[in-house]
Amino acid sequence: MYEDEKEKDLHARVIRKLSEQCGADENTVKELYERELAELKTRARVKDFLSMLIERRLRQVLLPCRARSHGGESIFRA
Repeated sequence: MYEDEKEKDLHARVIRKLSEQCGADENTVKELYERELAELKTRARVKDFLSMLIERRLRQVLLPCRARSHGGESIFRA
Protein backbone atom coordinates (compact mmCIF):
# COMPACT_ATOMS: atom_id res chain seq x y z
CA MET A 1 0.00 0.00 0.00
CA TYR A 2 2.81 2.38 0.88
CA GLU A 3 5.61 3.04 -1.59
CA ASP A 4 8.30 3.55 1.07
CA GLU A 5 8.86 4.15 4.79
CA LYS A 6 8.63 7.92 4.38
CA GLU A 7 5.14 7.65 2.93
CA LYS A 8 4.13 5.10 5.58
CA ASP A 9 5.32 7.43 8.36
CA LEU A 10 3.42 10.37 6.85
CA HIS A 11 0.14 8.46 6.80
CA ALA A 12 0.77 7.01 10.29
CA ARG A 13 1.14 10.55 11.69
CA VAL A 14 -2.14 11.64 10.09
CA ILE A 15 -3.90 8.54 11.46
CA ARG A 16 -2.62 9.24 15.00
CA LYS A 17 -3.63 12.90 14.75
CA LEU A 18 -7.15 12.01 13.59
CA SER A 19 -7.49 9.42 16.32
CA GLU A 20 -6.50 11.89 19.03
CA GLN A 21 -8.52 14.83 17.72
CA CYS A 22 -11.68 12.84 17.05
CA GLY A 23 -11.49 10.57 20.09
CA ALA A 24 -11.55 7.50 17.88
CA ASP A 25 -9.72 4.22 18.30
CA GLU A 26 -6.50 4.36 16.27
CA ASN A 27 -7.05 0.93 14.70
CA THR A 28 -10.52 1.97 13.54
CA VAL A 29 -9.15 5.18 12.06
CA LYS A 30 -6.34 3.25 10.37
CA GLU A 31 -8.81 0.83 8.79
CA LEU A 32 -11.00 3.66 7.47
CA TYR A 33 -7.98 5.67 6.35
CA GLU A 34 -6.34 2.81 4.47
CA ARG A 35 -9.62 1.93 2.75
CA GLU A 36 -9.90 5.52 1.49
CA LEU A 37 -6.22 5.58 0.54
CA ALA A 38 -6.48 2.39 -1.51
CA GLU A 39 -9.51 3.71 -3.37
CA LEU A 40 -8.06 7.14 -4.07
CA LYS A 41 -4.61 5.88 -5.06
CA THR A 42 -6.03 3.93 -7.96
CA ARG A 43 -7.61 7.06 -9.45
CA ALA A 44 -5.21 9.82 -8.43
CA ARG A 45 -2.79 11.26 -10.93
CA VAL A 46 -1.13 13.44 -8.32
CA LYS A 47 -0.65 11.65 -5.01
CA ASP A 48 1.05 14.42 -3.04
CA PHE A 49 -2.11 15.60 -1.29
CA LEU A 50 -3.90 12.33 -0.61
CA SER A 51 -3.21 12.47 3.13
CA MET A 52 -4.83 15.91 3.39
CA LEU A 53 -7.84 14.84 1.34
CA ILE A 54 -8.38 11.67 3.35
CA GLU A 55 -7.93 13.52 6.64
CA ARG A 56 -10.65 15.98 5.66
CA ARG A 57 -13.03 13.21 4.57
CA LEU A 58 -12.56 11.17 7.73
CA ARG A 59 -12.85 14.20 9.99
CA GLN A 60 -16.31 14.82 8.48
CA VAL A 61 -17.27 11.25 9.42
CA LEU A 62 -15.58 10.95 12.81
CA LEU A 63 -16.39 14.27 14.46
CA PRO A 64 -20.19 14.01 14.06
CA CYS A 65 -19.98 10.50 15.54
CA ARG A 66 -18.06 11.86 18.51
CA ALA A 67 -20.69 14.53 19.07
CA ARG A 68 -23.40 11.85 19.17
CA SER A 69 -21.52 9.63 21.57
CA HIS A 70 -23.00 8.79 24.95
CA GLY A 71 -21.64 10.06 28.24
CA GLY A 72 -18.87 12.06 26.61
CA GLU A 73 -17.14 8.90 25.39
CA SER A 74 -16.60 8.35 21.69
CA ILE A 75 -18.42 5.44 20.11
CA PHE A 76 -15.07 4.40 18.65
CA ARG A 77 -13.41 3.73 22.01
CA ALA A 78 -13.65 0.23 23.40
